[in-house]
Amino acid sequence: MLEEREVEKLGSNRRIKVNMRIICATNMDLARLVAEGRMREDFYYRINVVPMRIPPLRERIEDIPLLVGEFLRNSEMAQREGHQPALEQGAVAAHELSAGRATCASSAT
Repeated sequence: MLEEREVEKLGSNRRIKVNMRIICATNMDLARLVAEGRMREDFYYRINVVPMRIPPLRERIEDIPLLVGEFLRNSEMAQREGHQPALEQGAVAAHELSAGRATCASSAT
């Protein structure tokens, strides 16, 4: 399918031409799986055309408030009820404090 760019429906004898792109994602070391014989090498090279490494969320904690905000804006409830929920600043501050990134300002009196 990937090379010929054709598919065949189950139970059919007719091939259908397709123009598609496949996006794969995993948290596994595919090269290691190939070396161990647990993944076919030809398949690995077909899907590993443009590799991208995206760090796990635990390595980019600063993205969490952005992602939560986006999830809230796109939530079904918000769209159904016409609301635009937002992440409260207190929640962002609590998150930063738990992540050890909060900055404290003190004033001398």
